[in-house]
Amino acid sequence: MKAKEIYIFTLLCAFQFSAISQPGGVNGPIAWYTSRKISENTYQWIERCDAEAIKNTWQTNGRNINFNDAALFETNEEFNLSNINLSEATVFGVFYPNINTVKNSFAITQNRITVGLQNPANKMIHSWHYINAAPLDNYSVWGSTSDPELKVNFQGYIPELAIYKRKLTRLEAWKVKSYFDIKYALTPDTIIISSYGKKYNEIKILWNPDLPVFKNFNNRLIAIGRDDQSGLKQPKSTTTYEEYDKKYEENEYSAYHNDADGARDLTGLHFVPDKDGTSIQRSLTVGFENDKLPSDDNTFLFIGDNAGEIAPAKIDQVNYKGLEAIGRKWLVYNKDNIKLPTKISVSGKLHDEIYDPYDYLKKRYVLLKFKGATDQIESLTLFSYFGRQVSKDKMKYQFYNNKIIWNDIYWDNAADDTMHYFTFGIVPILKLLSLNNTTIRFPLIDRDKPITCKINYKAYDFTYQNPNDIKIDIEFTPGIPPYQILVEKIVPAGKTTIVNLSSKIEDKNDKSFDNTTSDIDETKDDDPKDNGTIKFPKDDRYCQYTTPNLEANQTYVITITDKVGQEIKFTANTKLPAAPRKKRTP
Repeated sequence: MKAKEIYIFTLLCAFQFSAISQPGGVNGPIAWYTSRKISENTYQWIERCDAEAIKNTWQTNGRNINFNDAALFETNEEFNLSNINLSEATVFGVFYPNINTVKNSFAITQNRITVGLQNPANKMIHSWHYINAAPLDNYSVWGSTSDPELKVNFQGYIPELAIYKRKLTRLEAWKVKSYFDIKYALTPDTIIISSYGKKYNEIKILWNPDLPVFKNFNNRLIAIGRDDQSGLKQPKSTTTYEEYDKKYEENEYSAYHNDADGARDLTGLHFVPDKDGTSIQRSLTVGFENDKLPSDDNTFLFIGDNAGEIAPAKIDQVNYKGLEAIGRKWLVYNKDNIKLPTKISVSGKLHDEIYDPYDYLKKRYVLLKFKGATDQIESLTLFSYFGRQVSKDKMKYQFYNNKIIWNDIYWDNAADDTMHYFTFGIVPILKLLSLNNTTIRFPLIDRDKPITCKINYKAYDFTYQNPNDIKIDIEFTPGIPPYQILVEKIVPAGKTTIVNLSSKIEDKNDKSFDNTTSDIDETKDDDPKDNGTIKFPKDDRYCQYTTPNLEANQTYVITITDKVGQEIKFTANTKLPAAPRKKRTP
């Protein structure tokens, strides 16, 4: 591709930056490039310092890095920085090299003096370098006699690049670096600060990895919030860039799907619900509900983890029998006491470690909050729904569960406690197995609605021969005990009365329940096929409850709720056989 002429007038740029945001709120970049996706295979490099003028458009692939477009560089690119005297420069950039790349350099060259950086492959790189002009052999230092060239001899993705024609102070460099760290979810090796404050005693430290409480959770760090002076308006962020693993990716870059809200390309499938199309390769995504930002400027939520294992294991069986939790724990730092609800999505590698096909029939997922930095559980919140892809063929029920979603999760601070700790857990499902020894199959799922914790049972009719022995034997999976049971009788005007409960719930494992069905087919194949009848795992442990005596020809609503809020709710109609008709006497 031919060299592109870039005309930058410093006076014009300085005037524009007095009214608009800039990296880290630091004035005066002489070149500031960001990537912009135009169509599926068309990207542009935009010069933010020149009224967002288009400086390059090319047909190429691209990626999305933390919901920001990133253009792909495949060949040598040269940009002439005309009318600029670069006696020294500070350069900031974000680079994601191609796998096994052989071209991974970036340089600014003038009068045959080249100063550049080298980047290792297979890793997201955030670089900032100070370049000071100096004589080399018999060549003069950089001056106005020759225009400098920006040379990109790099195979990979560059979402953003900023060049200053001076050496930035340490405080300025921290501000620009913090801007890149937050925007592209780059785990920092130094403090992250806001763009406000001109002196060290005026700055606001947002995250300090040198402090022990932060150091232990300085992994896969993400932040959501706003800093208007930096132009950071970040309603959601994702951790995936450090989760590279070919086992979980369709190709080496699928973690950075080129469409931030794109689907995994499974032929004949579509998202349910449609609004949750976030790329399924992202392991953990946290965002404000409906992308609503805090009303106050210069406020953020930071989320990092302790690098623990993600394989689940049983914990706290005394208080939560059957609960499993992963070993990784997250810290939410809410310095500004942001009270907006957040949405949490588990997908990608993390999802694949804790979810197997058909788990929606036997497991439910919870978010565990801990009491401070201890391992004592403070609360468990059931997930809201599974995000999934469903066959477009209305005659098929093939689908692929690819995300676990929690809605309306709050991180309000109690008193001065700005630290919140959480992880993800798994609990046994609470569902009906049988009523009066008749097996209850898992209800058919509405193909166009997400799978939630709620199981919609139909009304069941029960016919009895003896009016004095009208009871319902209920067998169900254990969920998390203890249970609350409510038996209500429907009376005229729609009111209910509570039936006195005296029966005990028994925990048993003396028989299995066959969950065979042919209605649903969950697969992880790229090309799902109709496998016919599916045999789901049998339930070996179950609970049994028998209602007290009920009345004939009545309607009852029976509700069983476990400790974490799972619920079984169904309607039962009690009937007696119709009296035989008397024969007429001739």
